[in-house]
Amino acid sequence: MQTGTICIVDADSDDREMITDIIKELKIPNELLFFTTGNDLTTYLSAAEESPFMVLSEVDLPDMDGFDLRRILLNSDDRRFLSVPFIFWSNMAAEIQIQKANKLGVHGFFLKPNSYVEMEQSFKALIKYWNISIMPKKR
Repeated sequence: MQTGTICIVDADSDDREMITDIIKELKIPNELLFFTTGNDLTTYLSAAEESPFMVLSEVDLPDMDGFDLRRILLNSDDRRFLSVPFIFWSNMAAEIQIQKANKLGVHGFFLKPNSYVEMEQSFKALIKYWNISIMPKKR
């Protein structure tokens, strides 16, 4: 099991509550950290000693969009974030957004599930996939 934190950037408090419940129900041991803005995440990551296990980001954020957040992480002098799975999720996705995400090397783009059960299945699949995926060593 990958041990790093799961960082979720989403201003929707209902989604954050549902994700917390799902992670507990699935007995995922990773620490779950929520951020409401991209700036909050970049501030946290600049001080973090270890890389997170995964970043799950809403596309539409209050201070910058998820695309800008991804660009900031990609252009950071701290190269350890390049191998951290960066996944978008959103209530809707236009083809242009999907193409833009692909150009930024995003590791996935998912629509937010409509129900608790669908969200649970989605998280279970994401966590399982990235736990068995072989990634470069992180600092």
